[in-house]
Amino acid sequence: MLVNLHLLQAVKFIDELLAIKTDKLGADVLLAAAKTSMGSKIVGAEGDFFAQMVVEAIQAVHTTDQSGRVRYPVRAINVLKANGQSSLESKLIKGYAVNCARAAQGMPTRVAPARIACLDMNLQKARLQMGVQVLVTDPKELEAIRQREADITKERVQKILDADLG
Repeated sequence: MLVNLHLLQAVKFIDELLAIKTDKLGADVLLAAAKTSMGSKIVGAEGDFFAQMVVEAIQAVHTTDQSGRVRYPVRAINVLKANGQSSLESKLIKGYAVNCARAAQGMPTRVAPARIACLDMNLQKARLQMGVQVLVTDPKELEAIRQREADITKERVQKILDADLG
């Protein structure tokens, strides 16, 4: 019982006198911590470059909750990999980046000004849910079902275009 009391007092002492809140740390301390945690052969000579990028990224996602506690949601940071590029060509993108490629050479490489829609529905071709079976004996009926699946997707896209949220 006495050991538990001493343990609680030691934890209280550390919390009150030795612990420093992360929001009070300077950028130099964060940079040193990032360099230390990434000190490996993979990052190598570019340690300073990546440490600075990590500090900027973590500071960009910090939030303060209702009780005033500062949070750094690391899951809000995503790493997108591009093949065939140098590690020094890496860059921090403030905002949201989508890792995708053009489907055809004729597609534009840049769209400005872009309008982005956040959807809660799938725009891929509609399919029957798992476990649902449709038994078709006539090939014409099968083609009608496939056509209806395509029409559902076209209707969804048309609803978005009709909304004209721009």
